[in-house]
Amino acid sequence: MKPKYSNQTVYECTYIPCTNKSGRKSEWGGKLRACSRCSVAGKGVALYCSVQCQKDDWPRHKVQCNRDQEEKHAMPESEQKTIEDVVIWDRKNRPKLISAAISALDLCHYPDNADEYVFFVALIDTPGAKHRYSVGWAAPISFEQYENKYGARSGDPRNDQRIGQERARLKSPSCISFQIVEYASNDGCRNTFQTWMMPKDLHGYRTAGFGVLNWWEILKAQCGHPKNPNPPNQLLSPPFNGNLMAVKAWRDLYLPDIHLAAIDALGLDEDPSAGQKRFLLIYLRYTGLPEIPEFLIVENAFVFSLEEAAIMVHSTVRTTWY
Repeated sequence: MKPKYSNQTVYECTYIPCTNKSGRKSEWGGKLRACSRCSVAGKGVALYCSVQCQKDDWPRHKVQCNRDQEEKHAMPESEQKTIEDVVIWDRKNRPKLISAAISALDLCHYPDNADEYVFFVALIDTPGAKHRYSVGWAAPISFEQYENKYGARSGDPRNDQRIGQERARLKSPSCISFQIVEYASNDGCRNTFQTWMMPKDLHGYRTAGFGVLNWWEILKAQCGHPKNPNPPNQLLSPPFNGNLMAVKAWRDLYLPDIHLAAIDALGLDEDPSAGQKRFLLIYLRYTGLPEIPEFLIVENAFVFSLEEAAIMVHSTVRTTWY
């Protein structure tokens, strides 16, 4: 029952050959060293687990770092402020954007779309919004369309995607990552980021309901202003209508094993408060057998943040929290 992967926002050492597993720190864990030259809104972009990794990666990183510095210094102060505000907005909304992008690019079924399309999010300056911006519109567009429309100010997301995919494949042949662009409509500034690495089959997202047809309505409700209640997810597959009493009986039978799996997956032995921020979602498959011990089998298990629960849990599904 140990989770196959976790979709937590995990910050890793930027130096690709790094093999120091203890150098992986989540956003609720310890801090990594950051390159101060290319930090944005007080937060580093290039992160390292040690001084040695930072030194070894410098010949590669300095090209991008110098480019970013040149772009930043060429901007008027108003645009620099826009970039910082977009980055701050992104930190509050990134999990929601990634969830929408998976459905918009249909990565559950066509993971290779990550190499052809970028998820483009247009932000509008919104008076009264907590972090200045809200989502105006969003859509998947091809790299070619993006480059033709935004030209020199577009950065180089196609090359960033190539580098990101190479990095993902170094971690595991079954991993992917993809590009999301946040575009400030008021002055044309943009923030482009590569998502963290995910399993290529994305089974957890599809099963949890991320593969939805009305992803735009959900994203607009989550990131628009004023915020609206989440609309019901229009799932690509119907929700499971099992016998709830039988599911509870199965749960009670295997409760000690479930507790041990949750402690391990959530890291509760190291951080007892972790259960207040994320949860273990277990995917069960109905076998058709009448006996409770064999009524269900564990298909997989994943760790999610509580922030994502409202997006991925269908509003008509009966959910019980324990």
